[in-house]
Amino acid sequence: NNFLTEKLVLIKEKKTWREALRYCRENHVDLVSVHTEGIQRWVETVARNASTDNVWVGLRHTCAQGWIWSDGSNSSYTHWKPEEPDNNVSDNCVMLWTESEYRWNDQGCQYPDLFICYEGE
Repeated sequence: NNFLTEKLVLIKEKKTWREALRYCRENHVDLVSVHTEGIQRWVETVARNASTDNVWVGLRHTCAQGWIWSDGSNSSYTHWKPEEPDNNVSDNCVMLWTESEYRWNDQGCQYPDLFICYEGE
């Protein structure tokens, strides 16, 4: 078992992006931030246990800051699905699309889905 997969927790309860963020911050540390391909692979391993097509991660779009992770960082690493992000005005939060090799898709934040929390050190 890999060191980092133990730090990631798949929550098998459907929540909107903001509810997921609140849940992770209250019970763990934060929604997961995917800064590198290595972290992306760990997230994929955890997401394999999801029963849904989509899993929220901690990336969202704000008018002020553009694409920003819930830990406050904006990293250069991306793993978008082709044609994404499609910048639809309501597509503000990012989920992994399990059907599409766990690539990222921007989606309306109001949709309930499973999500991955980061456990911290």
